Amino acid sequence: MAETLAAQITDEVMQALDGGPPVLVATLIAAPSGQEKLIGAKLRVRDAGAALGALDGGPLGAAVSAEAREAFRRHGVETVYLAPDGSRLGRLDAE
Repeated sequence: MAETLAAQITDEVMQALDGGPPVLVATLIAAPSGQEKLIGAKLRVRDAGAALGALDGGPLGAAVSAEAREAFRRHGVETVYLAPDGSRLGRLDAE
């Protein structure tokens, strides 16, 4: 039986927590009206840039991959707010 995407990403996160290669996981938590079906979409990015999953198949996923390079250097958990076109938003602008 094939693993689901969520299970694959979870396995990689668990491996990272156990000292394996670091991973970044982005989860879409809000979407414009009419695109609510995308909420919950996940994208795993490795520090070398390899991705698994998709957020929107377009500029948002590309923006997350670009943000990931800097996030790996910071080694932390953070929330980044991005517009559907991939541009960065402030928290208040995203609400």
